[in-house]
Amino acid sequence: MTLIFTCLVAQSGVRATMSDISGAIDRNVGAGFTAHYSDGSLARTDAAALAKLPGVKASAYETDILVKSKNASPVAAAGAVQLDPEFAGEVTATSTTDSRLNPLFEGKLFSLEEGEPLTSGSHGALVHRDFAAKNHLTLGSPLTLVREGQLMRLTVTGIFNGRAENPSGLPAGAAENRIFTAASDMGALIDPDALTLARFRTASAKELPAALANARKAKPHLTFEDNSAQFRGVLSSIQGVERLLTWLVLGLSAVSIAVLVLVLAFWARGRLHEIGILLSLGRSKGSILRQFLVEIGLIGAAAAVFALVASIFATHTVSDALLARSNDPVLESLSPSTSPLAALAALGIGALMVAIAVAAVLIPVFRRSPKSILASMS
Repeated sequence: MTLIFTCLVAQSGVRATMSDISGAIDRNVGAGFTAHYSDGSLARTDAAALAKLPGVKASAYETDILVKSKNASPVAAAGAVQLDPEFAGEVTATSTTDSRLNPLFEGKLFSLEEGEPLTSGSHGALVHRDFAAKNHLTLGSPLTLVREGQLMRLTVTGIFNGRAENPSGLPAGAAENRIFTAASDMGALIDPDALTLARFRTASAKELPAALANARKAKPHLTFEDNSAQFRGVLSSIQGVERLLTWLVLGLSAVSIAVLVLVLAFWARGRLHEIGILLSLGRSKGSILRQFLVEIGLIGAAAAVFALVASIFATHTVSDALLARSNDPVLESLSPSTSPLAALAALGIGALMVAIAVAAVLIPVFRRSPKSILASMS
């Protein structure tokens, strides 16, 4: 009984932890994909069509351009290539309809320390803390961007901090010289219908493959990239463990009932002498059956207590292995779950298995007449 209860309770704990991991992936990883046109700009109409596909719950349109600031100068980033003065004043401006979906913010590389994120209905610009400190910018400060002789006056509505890779090696590509602007404010500097790329998020990681397949079918001329590689290994492990647990429970149930029937059969056979004596003394079959059930119940209760303790260790061992494989700080910070309701349900299944085995052994015994039972003793 102890082995049965331990396995059942442990698997319920592991399943609860796997459910937490799946939930954390959906909440924090941000399953989704990006779309862009390899030979030029992405048409806004194409992005809008993709945003309406089934399974897509959020979208953001981005346009990256190099601009200069009339009232601010870029930060001299360490390790960046030093350019001629003609080009040295440029910074990267990312026009976006939702800064929260940018992987730099979503991946926690950048964290917004002051202000609010940019959305489709907001205005203003987000600047890096070092950029703000060098140019004495605070929330509400004016910021004028210049591109090809066109000016755009913005207001600083947020200050972020963090570090990110600079693949270009140019000062404009440094994290300190990144400016995120509201798409609604950039009409004078960019073509609102020509995007660099569009980002799309699905309701859950499980819906990503279907949404991505629909997107490729709807717009085959576009290039798509998804972020499933971030969580594919963890989800694959979860699916493998779930399949293993399913077969384990089924196999354990069949084997355990068979073993219990054999053990209880020998136990009941050894008690035939006692049963015969009790019947000869006038005890009813019902009272004898209740006595046996109480004895089995006490043994089962002791086994359940031991199983709860042993299953905690087993749950932590398996769950820690799954969490460690994620290589994600958010997932690694999770703790193995111990759901009381799931544990009680597992113990209930174990009790049902014991009841089936007890019924299979005792019903044939108590269906016999007292005379038959006493005769079998001789």
